[in-house]
Amino acid sequence: MSAVKNYERLSVEDHLFVELDAPRLPMTIALLAIIEDSGADFDEILATVESRLDMVPRFRRKLMRVPFGQGRPVWVDDENFDLRFHVRHSGLPRPGGRKELLEMASRVFSSPLDFSKPLWEMWIVDLPDNRKALMQKTHHCLVDGISAVDIVTVLFDRTAERPAMGPQTEWEPQPPPSRAELLRDSVAENITAPWQAARKLWGVARKPVEMVSKGVETARSVESFLSSSVPSSASTSLGQHVSAPHRRLDTVSTSLAEVKAIRSRSGATVNDVVLAVTAGGIRHLLRSRGEDTTGLVVKSVIPVSTRSEDEHYTYGNMIAAMEADLPVGEPDPWKRLELVQNCTTEAKETKQSSGVDFVARIGTFAPASLVAIAGRVASAQPMYSLVITNIPGPREPLYFVGGEMLEAFFFGPNLIQTTDLAVAVVSYNGKLTFGLTADRDNLPDVHVLAEGIEASLKELTRPG
Repeated sequence: MSAVKNYERLSVEDHLFVELDAPRLPMTIALLAIIEDSGADFDEILATVESRLDMVPRFRRKLMRVPFGQGRPVWVDDENFDLRFHVRHSGLPRPGGRKELLEMASRVFSSPLDFSKPLWEMWIVDLPDNRKALMQKTHHCLVDGISAVDIVTVLFDRTAERPAMGPQTEWEPQPPPSRAELLRDSVAENITAPWQAARKLWGVARKPVEMVSKGVETARSVESFLSSSVPSSASTSLGQHVSAPHRRLDTVSTSLAEVKAIRSRSGATVNDVVLAVTAGGIRHLLRSRGEDTTGLVVKSVIPVSTRSEDEHYTYGNMIAAMEADLPVGEPDPWKRLELVQNCTTEAKETKQSSGVDFVARIGTFAPASLVAIAGRVASAQPMYSLVITNIPGPREPLYFVGGEMLEAFFFGPNLIQTTDLAVAVVSYNGKLTFGLTADRDNLPDVHVLAEGIEASLKELTRPG
């Protein structure tokens, strides 16, 4: 065995996103940023990105699978790493406006990443009016929503002053382990993992009252999550089978101060407001299709970060989940917000996310083959119509090679076999933006959803 371990094994959560990935279900998290054009040429942009790669080591690592599936895959250095493969320069067809940009982003973000290389790509796109767009996509096995934002803050600067480009230390990749070495290490870990689990359980067992209390709490939270994950009995055109990788994207941008004003008037949280206006947007979409929304409740799942403060700027997935009923059938916007608030309060009281997180951690000791099967089975379950992610972003402006980032939109990968819509919300420098990712065939009218979210926001900001 090598004296120095020249690889890093994926966590169970990261491995699940590898197994969920398929040609028609690419598991990528994407950023679309609008940036002032500082006049920097492409070589300077490349040099800036290269200067930050030491802070994001996985951007120069690729996946290596364990022979015969005897362990979770590992990260190894890409000995043929080529930055120009990952960072590309492009333009838009005329007139080069928002419509053309979203169409290009839809196509770029729909295409799968090459698993023989590090799992990220970036496009710098020339726009009219002295602006550029930065489009970046990263595989979900490398980042979750919080760590994706962390990567943005690493690649960007806090001031408009362009960073000095001093001499760069030449990166020297470590050779990957041989297949035999990796197989031997993985088999050894499979043998020791149950003993590690036993030691942890023994430590808990020595505190019987605490163990029983935690067990009861976990059982209740898991039961709450599973019992709430039953599809709505009302049939809608959402939640259709995703049959291809092609996506449609749309965006909504609003003032964070206005959302906080709604929060103050209602006693709800910013996340409650996000859910309520999304419910209003879905109501608008379904009614535009001639569907009856009377009494309709649409099931959504909300990823919840389990990352502690001292785990920021670490990568990989640290997420659990909770469920929220979206009261799409309620015509009154303030009543919708109240119903959402009641739902999320109940989810917090039953500690749904902690139970789901506990189950995920148990999976650390499961064989890799079972994790793979679990991922495929989970993706086929028709439990939710959409996924809604709310990510807190930087409060101050960020700059890329001297140009201020004016807006930032994130797009989630969370389309699975029967979930054809994902909503990613991020706050940045006084704005709150919605990135809508939809199956191209099932939701050709995703722009109607965007219009409905905007209308729902206006209803709640209108003086009462």
